[in-house]
Amino acid sequence: MTLLDRYVTAVVSAGFVLLGFAVAHGALPPGADISMVAIFAAALIVAECLPMRLLHDASEGEITMSSTFALALLVVGGASAAMCAIAVGALCSDALRRKPAQRMAFNIGQYELSVAAGAAVLALLSGSSFWAPHMLVPSLLPAMAAAAVVFFLVNSMLVARAVTLAEGAAFWGYLRRDLALQTSTVGILLGLAPIVVITAEFSLWALPLLGLPLFAVHAAGRQAIANQRQALHDALTKLPNRTLFEERLDQALRLARRGDEGLTVMLIDLDRFKEINDTLGHHEGDAVLQSVAGRLVDALRESDTVARFGGDEFVILLPELADEAAVVALAQKLASAVEQPLGSGERVLQVGASIGVARYPVDGEDARTLLRRADVAMYRAKHARERYRLYDAAEDPHSPERLQLASDLHHAVQIGGLEAHFQPKVRLSDGRIEGMEVLMRWPHPDRGIISPEEFIPIAEDCGLIVPVTTIALEAAMRECRAWRDEGVSIRFAVNVSARSLIDGRIIEEIRALLHEWQLPGSLLQLELTESMLVDDPDGANKVLQPLREMGVSFALDDFGTGWSSLGQLNELPFDELKIDRSFVLAMRPGSPEDAIVRSTIQLGRELGLRIVAEGVEDETTRARLADLGCDSAQGFLFAAAGPAGAIAPGTILGTPPLPGAAFTRLAA
Repeated sequence: MTLLDRYVTAVVSAGFVLLGFAVAHGALPPGADISMVAIFAAALIVAECLPMRLLHDASEGEITMSSTFALALLVVGGASAAMCAIAVGALCSDALRRKPAQRMAFNIGQYELSVAAGAAVLALLSGSSFWAPHMLVPSLLPAMAAAAVVFFLVNSMLVARAVTLAEGAAFWGYLRRDLALQTSTVGILLGLAPIVVITAEFSLWALPLLGLPLFAVHAAGRQAIANQRQALHDALTKLPNRTLFEERLDQALRLARRGDEGLTVMLIDLDRFKEINDTLGHHEGDAVLQSVAGRLVDALRESDTVARFGGDEFVILLPELADEAAVVALAQKLASAVEQPLGSGERVLQVGASIGVARYPVDGEDARTLLRRADVAMYRAKHARERYRLYDAAEDPHSPERLQLASDLHHAVQIGGLEAHFQPKVRLSDGRIEGMEVLMRWPHPDRGIISPEEFIPIAEDCGLIVPVTTIALEAAMRECRAWRDEGVSIRFAVNVSARSLIDGRIIEEIRALLHEWQLPGSLLQLELTESMLVDDPDGANKVLQPLREMGVSFALDDFGTGWSSLGQLNELPFDELKIDRSFVLAMRPGSPEDAIVRSTIQLGRELGLRIVAEGVEDETTRARLADLGCDSAQGFLFAAAGPAGAIAPGTILGTPPLPGAAFTRLAA
């Protein structure tokens, strides 16, 4: 039996023992005004069945006006009448709401203890019997006030203890916030009890006159609750806002720790929403946000929480869900739901979703960490043009390991600790090397060789990508000069990042390097990825055209993995199309990848572009590419990337060498 179970059992047992004494004593003790007791008891039961709802600590609760009539009944009918009536009221109210039997028993028990505590204080301070009714005289008012305070405090403490045991929260902190919230409502209602008694003693027919102040209190309470709800919800979508979401996340984390369970936080940012908002106006943008909010709610469980943090950013809390497969399936479901076309008058609009996922406890153990890491994952998903991304510490620019790598990379750039390796582009028609691609390597003193896939994103995040690109360009010029001095002139290709491309200084930098090494621009090729051209193709063109005038050529790298359009292929000055290695590696007769490669080669031919396939690792793939009309290829079948001088000028790779075999040197 848990501590919560023991506590509930103790409260229920004590409360029902007291209720048994009250029933045994009789609900109508001698001297009680039967009419007033009946009226107050009926009012108590009705009020208990008509509660006002409120939000507190991310949970919904209730307050009722029954406390007013319970205290009034305690005065005119004694403890037994008040205890019996409030037990009946609680039973009727909980039965109407079909609450579990344990919850019903607890509510009755805590009410009995609260009324008994108030009755004891009233009897002690008035000098009368615990069970006896009282005559309301001025001298009794202090005792009534004390009884009301004790009733209020005992009731609040009993409920707060149950809630904090269930949620694993701090008792005193919860109680302090609960008392601050309820003092202005329950406290006022208890203060009305003497007025109710005085009015009834004056005339039972005057009781309806209390309807106006009681209605005013009820209306004020409802307005306060409405104001509180408005403060915790987004006005446009009616979803919880950041404040309420963080409260619910804190509560869910307490429950997860207590039950040794997991939970998941998803951060969703809408793609293409800004275009709709800027082009069609805020009215259309608001309609899109409302539609997306509804779709997210419909796609989730009732126990989940969808919140809007502002703009086009939504956050989802998924209690008791941390299994990776289930989380991935849900992320795909949510992305699909968001991407469904949206009808807007005569237009059909469509937005996408970039979803970042962080899970407790594997990705963080507190709310702040989980939200930050979900944001990191979302940024990575958006950057990679993916629908979702699970948090990966290796991609987190704020993780200790990544911060250390960033520091090490900064030092390596300063001392020349990066190495340029070169991989040949082999012409499939005769096996000759027609070009070389520069691939940077980082020989880390502790971790060994670190690949570009790992350190280039770090360089982009910490502002080092421009100097890294400069190192690659200088290495390309140096090796190109060495080959030219041997009588072989081939193009050297350098991968250029979006940040380097946006930085207009690259134009003058390349101009200066070509001049320094006395090389024509035709021997330099820049490889650009699709994703860097999507956001600002016009800005990219402004940088590419001056370089084109120098004779520099351009290759579209990793074709098929990004978001480029045929229109952009025509608008930008590309000479070469590189098929991404993921398609080449998966080529099999009749496979979708084979069809993609075949179609890409045909497309390139029609656009007048040379086609290069990456990732060629076996003779079957090489032969298939040659049959399809592919111009050139790269891959381990021919040569892995190696340091400067590893491949001699004039080498032929037409007959694929075995791993480790020497290259065949041609006479210059």
